[in-house]
Amino acid sequence: MKSLRFLQELPGLVDGIRKQRDLIIANILLIGQTPSEPVVKKSDELEIENININLRKKLFIERLLEVGVGESSVDAHGNPIGLVKGKGNGNSRKGIIAAAHLDTAIPITDEVNYNVGVDTISGPGIIDNSVSIGILISLPEIIKNLDLGFSMDVFLVGFPDTLGKANLSSARNFINSWPFPVCGAICLEGAELGRLEYFSDGMIRAEISCDIPMTTGWENRFGVNAILIINEVINQIMAIEMPQRPKTFITIGKISGGMKHGDLALSAALGLEIQSSSDSVVRSLYSRIGDIVESIAFENRVALRLSKISDVSAVRLGYDHPLVKSSIKVLNALEIEPIIGSSQSEMSLFLGKGIPAVTIGLTHGENYHMENASIEIEPLFRGIAQLLGIMMAIDRGVCDE
Repeated sequence: MKSLRFLQELPGLVDGIRKQRDLIIANILLIGQTPSEPVVKKSDELEIENININLRKKLFIERLLEVGVGESSVDAHGNPIGLVKGKGNGNSRKGIIAAAHLDTAIPITDEVNYNVGVDTISGPGIIDNSVSIGILISLPEIIKNLDLGFSMDVFLVGFPDTLGKANLSSARNFINSWPFPVCGAICLEGAELGRLEYFSDGMIRAEISCDIPMTTGWENRFGVNAILIINEVINQIMAIEMPQRPKTFITIGKISGGMKHGDLALSAALGLEIQSSSDSVVRSLYSRIGDIVESIAFENRVALRLSKISDVSAVRLGYDHPLVKSSIKVLNALEIEPIIGSSQSEMSLFLGKGIPAVTIGLTHGENYHMENASIEIEPLFRGIAQLLGIMMAIDRGVCDE
């Protein structure tokens, strides 16, 4: 493995990063308080319905240009990209990618106000994933102020459409069309600090919806209940025997239905995720659930539908890969306990293209995916040092071994 003499310098970087607290918080607020969903462009008198603007994407580019990242633009697929030029690559564009998704787990359709306390920042979308974008657009100034030099080019990338039905489309299009060689990629998530992911299990996320056909308001008052239909679907899914190996899970994470306490529900839905290290097991279970849905629909004469929302193929970098080993050493140097797990993030797409990649968390957080989500400020400085440390390892050639 390449010499990583810089590891002993990482704890000292934390103090230098802490001195840039105001810059970091300002950029987190700039991005985080801006809508994560495209907004309709309006004039004084007319609303132009067919022109949507992603304000976060616009701010991403504007902020990088303001701090001197001259080669900042949006690619053909709508991904904002900034280039921090390295010192040793000339025109080869061989480099490092640091990326994060611009969309949020809670869609933000209007401006919001974040609350900045002494130790925390709170507000919708802060953990997933506004803090990561705030750090990305802070990196050029942090690198400059710390007097760090990278031989390789560093590409800062934001992915505007990844979550839910978008199914990582921004990242997929970016990776499939990227023209330059990449030594390694780092995908950023808000939390938890210590999160280190270098493999992805196979996964399918799906929704099952039930609708009761009716023609008059009283026809179904004592008839079929969509919530009970969904309940039967859940019972049959939970009765499926799971293999002990490979480790496999079916998680039911969302359920909704009905309009009023005293009326039978005419519609209901659930969201689930199938996850396994085997793609064939995931596909088999999805087919099995499809059979369950079809049989219950026929037997109860209801409209019951299974729809795939997103999927990821199983792929693994390997614990023995130099990037993984180096990343663990970086975390250890900063006294961060590694938390190893599977990632269904953009990282899986990089690995699928043969590009070494890891996903890391930047700080500690609470109330994930809620309106009052919050992050801790102090651990964020170590989280940024961790990011810089992994970038330095890639810059020194660990991915070329």
